[in-house]
Amino acid sequence: MNYLTGEEMHVGDRVLFGGHAATVVVVIDRGEYGPGFVAEDWSDQEHGFLMRTDDGTLYMYDVADEDVRLIARAAQ
Repeated sequence: MNYLTGEEMHVGDRVLFGGHAATVVVVIDRGEYGPGFVAEDWSDQEHGFLMRTDDGTLYMYDVADEDVRLIARAAQ
């Protein structure tokens, strides 16, 4: 899973999503799940990623489009 810029997406990345700050919490394609998220809960999804906005709203997407922009890389 990559951003439109070609950079790899990882759990913990900070993104702008439709003008709102969010954190990537699941990247199904990479098998990455943030704290509180487990693979079994997303087993019906073959690919995609989940973002949590700063107000706690969750958004699931199949691909990163022009509305999802990386603003800070996850801490390694």
